[in-house]
Amino acid sequence: MAESLAIRHRPKVFERVAGQGHAVEFLSQLIIEGQICRNILLHGAIGSGKTTLARIYAKALTCEQQPFPGGSPCLDCKSCREIGAGEATNFHELDAPSYENFVQLKSKIDSLALGASKGWRRVIFIDEAQSLARYPQSFDYLLKKVEEPSEGISYCFATTAFEKISPALRSRLHCLEIRPLILPDCIKYLERIAEAENIKTSPDALALIAALGDGQPRNMLHVLEVVSRSAEVTVDRVRQIYNFGYTDILTRYFIALGQGDFRRQTEIFFQWNEDAREKVRLIQVLMLSLYYKELCGLSLTIDPVIASMAPSDRAQIITAFRERLKQANLKSFWEGLIQAWPVITSDLSEESLFILITDFQRRVSAASEIVEHVPPEGPFFSPTEAAWRPPVDKMTTRQQRRGGRSEVGKDPRYLTYDQVKDLFNAASFLTQEYGCQFNIRVTVRSRLFGCETKSEVSKLLSGFAHAFTDRLNKWIGHSHWLCVQEFEDGAVCSRIIAVGPQPDSREFKMMQKWFSNWRKNERTAGQEEQAITADLTSTQKSARKMKSHWDCVRWLCAGMIPAEPIYKRLLLPKSRQAGDLGSKRRRHSASESLTPSGMADAMQHEMEPLSAFDDEAWDHLYTGWELQEFHDRQKEKRQRQADIHAISRKYPRGDQEQDEKRKREYGELLKSWPDRYRRPRSWYAWHPPDEVS
Repeated sequence: MAESLAIRHRPKVFERVAGQGHAVEFLSQLIIEGQICRNILLHGAIGSGKTTLARIYAKALTCEQQPFPGGSPCLDCKSCREIGAGEATNFHELDAPSYENFVQLKSKIDSLALGASKGWRRVIFIDEAQSLARYPQSFDYLLKKVEEPSEGISYCFATTAFEKISPALRSRLHCLEIRPLILPDCIKYLERIAEAENIKTSPDALALIAALGDGQPRNMLHVLEVVSRSAEVTVDRVRQIYNFGYTDILTRYFIALGQGDFRRQTEIFFQWNEDAREKVRLIQVLMLSLYYKELCGLSLTIDPVIASMAPSDRAQIITAFRERLKQANLKSFWEGLIQAWPVITSDLSEESLFILITDFQRRVSAASEIVEHVPPEGPFFSPTEAAWRPPVDKMTTRQQRRGGRSEVGKDPRYLTYDQVKDLFNAASFLTQEYGCQFNIRVTVRSRLFGCETKSEVSKLLSGFAHAFTDRLNKWIGHSHWLCVQEFEDGAVCSRIIAVGPQPDSREFKMMQKWFSNWRKNERTAGQEEQAITADLTSTQKSARKMKSHWDCVRWLCAGMIPAEPIYKRLLLPKSRQAGDLGSKRRRHSASESLTPSGMADAMQHEMEPLSAFDDEAWDHLYTGWELQEFHDRQKEKRQRQADIHAISRKYPRGDQEQDEKRKREYGELLKSWPDRYRRPRSWYAWHPPDEVS
């Protein structure tokens, strides 16, 4: 039986490995410098080349002809030939899932570790290492093996699920990510194979093959092998064999979006016979493709399959939007659509994805413009943490009007109305969603750490935020905090409120000690204790009505401009100037859980929070209703999750008719859920703003 293309063209030396320069450079350099043993973790998708690299490294590490050009194995010595033939005694591949229990695996590794000696190497390669998570003790065992390896033993691991390898073990290994090939590298790689195999093809067809293979060499070669049988490889042939019918569905779906036809959008989406996650991905890809090509005029390929859509179909989509939104700047509108998408994480269920797409459709159909998004800046945010803001809908616009939007001119020395509103809403959401209350007030003074430049200040405060977040996660298992940056004594300081450990607990004492010791050697002599000050505010009695919680929030917002009409209504403490930080520094920031994106991620199953601030329900602002709402919210979440599971059990997966029924019933379930004001509650909530005269 003839070998497949993937086996026939599997690289045997470093120079033939495509698109993995970082990994190849590191491994080959170890060999060039004297066949240095290192314990390695290769992680990446299935078919990306992890096993191939492990074998090349093992051959080179045990090759008898080193030094050899480029650090590659010679392929001709006894050791190289034995590894190539699968007969080696110095290289052992262990398939982790094939072991029935930990004892078997331990016994095998122990036996292989015996026999090694000075001047003679043995490489133990454990493939699919993520399956070891079934046996928690295996990671502790391997940790000791890696830290204190027998002489001449080198360990190499490969995994498709990096996060399932214990952090302790990962920290003792040199981790190399084996990434999908970027499109230009895919095309060059496929052209090289096609030329060697005398296959006639074109760059456009190879781009489609690259997309079908997800940029993974083994997958791409499989596709190339299928489409090249007895025929020239063309775009039409690739499309014919792999049936890209979803591009037609995408076209109809986006035309319905453009026309604002919510019913039609929903019908197309739920009749689309594809995995929910893939549907969402394709919608996002087409949005980006249309933005760059049709609206920005750039020749940029986001996805080759999407790029191969007929120009007339793409034009129909843009026309549908332009006809409905005659007065809008379509490019700006589109940017708003893109920004309104949350990050789709791997742990989101299919039902959660349905909720996201339903909300997206509702907003696109109802809105005529999208709020302009300003990414957060300053030391507490990295570029990857830029939060997204949802489009303005009729309810939020009405709430803003009722909420008495500030008519006071902005003064850069004070917190604005919107900044205070965001802080109050985040604090209210914290208790509604997590049942937590703020109980710690912290001030970090940059001048007492000797920071003079903006860069030094940003680096210091960012370092404190990340370190404090890590400590909170360790002490109490989560981190929730809000921060405002202000001027104090001519220098920038950070005022932070956080959910900390309870008093008299071991963790609370650890926190106090940590505050005293953090970067103590960098503090101004004689003022070490003033560099970071922290106050505990919570008591069991005040927690019932969240008095201490709101005391923390009011303390944080004391830099609001006193001329604001709601200043006195909020019962803020004695006013202080927050100071002019300049236009480029973000005034307030938050832990990931309390950023707009973090809060949006928590709102599964249409569970939007209430806001006494937005609705001007001032009598409810400090009554502690959030504690009751937390318990009611959790109960309603469990009920909605149970309803979703009931539908899943009712219609078995795998049958098209059953799948369609299940999706239709999901849609009906979503429509039946009451909004934030009408959900069942054990307390009496205020009326919706549009029902108040």
